[in-house]
Amino acid sequence: MLDESCVFGRDSDKEKTMKLPKSVLGTGDKVHVIPIVGLEGIGKTTLARIVYGEKMMKDRFDLKAWACAADEFDAKRITRTLVESITRKNCKEFGFTSREADKFVKGKEFLVVLDDVWNEGYENWDELKILFAKGAAGTRIMVTTRSEKVASIVGTLPIHYLEELSKEDCMSLFEQIVFPNGNSDAYPKLKDIAEKRVSKCRGLPLAVKALGGLLRS
Repeated sequence: MLDESCVFGRDSDKEKTMKLPKSVLGTGDKVHVIPIVGLEGIGKTTLARIVYGEKMMKDRFDLKAWACAADEFDAKRITRTLVESITRKNCKEFGFTSREADKFVKGKEFLVVLDDVWNEGYENWDELKILFAKGAAGTRIMVTTRSEKVASIVGTLPIHYLEELSKEDCMSLFEQIVFPNGNSDAYPKLKDIAEKRVSKCRGLPLAVKALGGLLRS
């Protein structure tokens, strides 16, 4: 399994995401939503996870929470997931209500990641906006999505487009997975074959990882 700290070709994306107007770490007079847009398998979740896991984020925000919205954009389910992420308890333990959610976030400066949002309906988003608006100024919501329409609906800051990895970064990622210590020089024939196969992954980290895992096994 590749260490998440070892991510290739995303340093600039990380910097850009954290330095958007007022930035993820910046103070501000509003609750801002940062949309991250890219193809399936491009690394949106990985980038969000890297930013979310930074120590400075823990120091900066009162609360952090993560929810995956992929299955169905159900505002109540997502709210419940966020509360469970904050409390580390099953909501059934204290009887979940919208008022309970309000209590946890009201007046707090928090960072939330909504991962893999597909639903393009305004109504569902409006329900969550009511909750997020109760947070303190400086609250940040990162939304990962494949849809520019979703990004335009939810975003209050410019869309961050995640591009395909370069051929070099794809190969570095592949080598880290397949070869001992990430060194392919001892396997010249296999390296030539790998370069041809990696080039067919179209710059998608998920495809490179799948190929690397297959060859490694």
